[in-house]
Amino acid sequence: MTTTVTILEPQKPEVIEVGYANGQVTRNSIVAVDVQRRDTSFTMPTAAVPFVWNVVQTDTGGIYNPTTGVTTIPFTGLYTFNFAFSMSAGGGTDILYAFAQTSTDNGISWSTSTYSGRRIVISTQGQQILMASTNKFTQGTQLRFVFFSTDPTSTIASVNVPQSTAVVPASRLLITGISE
Repeated sequence: MTTTVTILEPQKPEVIEVGYANGQVTRNSIVAVDVQRRDTSFTMPTAAVPFVWNVVQTDTGGIYNPTTGVTTIPFTGLYTFNFAFSMSAGGGTDILYAFAQTSTDNGISWSTSTYSGRRIVISTQGQQILMASTNKFTQGTQLRFVFFSTDPTSTIASVNVPQSTAVVPASRLLITGISE
């Protein structure tokens, strides 16, 4: 009887070049975005409208527009989006709807991905909601995120951390992207 043993060599990690050229993110780059909504109380919309995070903490490459809430993909690659909300149902049980819309014609028309929708039941005060999604996007694609509630009294609110000057934002969006 013969036994075959295969010895695997360790893989060399891939080196990723991070850089800018003429103020633009270059190929083989990484982007990072951290935007927040820090309202003491913000009533969630009851209709599908784009959500805007109004405090920009980090935005390498300037891909997020804090006025419109639109993110423009700087290069084709893999992007991860992490969302967090501190939400309270106003009048009991509520449902939060969340989905992404994309545009490839500079925002003239927007389409909603079949698989981007989420339906989240909110039944307590001060509930933390976390969502994440990873997708491949092509350069120039624009994204916006839509969140709305079935209860006109549901709110999101920033929370002060006890015995600290830290504030947990009402909502936060983190984006990381790496080129192909």
